[in-house]
Amino acid sequence: MLNLPQGSPIHAEIERQHTQRIIQRLARAVAQDLQLRLEEHTLVLAPRLGQPITLGNRDALQQWIESTLIELDLPVDSDALEPLCQQLNRILSEVH
Repeated sequence: MLNLPQGSPIHAEIERQHTQRIIQRLARAVAQDLQLRLEEHTLVLAPRLGQPITLGNRDALQQWIESTLIELDLPVDSDALEPLCQQLNRILSEVH
């Protein structure tokens, strides 16, 4: 395996890509757990998640997960799944 110094730009990019893959997996798991059909046009998540309306459901959910992980100081791993599902369920349950 390639041994890169911790502070190198290449190492930082590899870490960023790894984090993005985990966020994508978390988004799929959250959507599956809450039985969200992200492809349906009747479901518009972006405004409910505080994301730009120009984002599709999948991208809005991923960006929401990324910011919520930071906001709630959650680990970027499967341990975050339950708190993320609970938080999103609360948001989606609110009547607007």
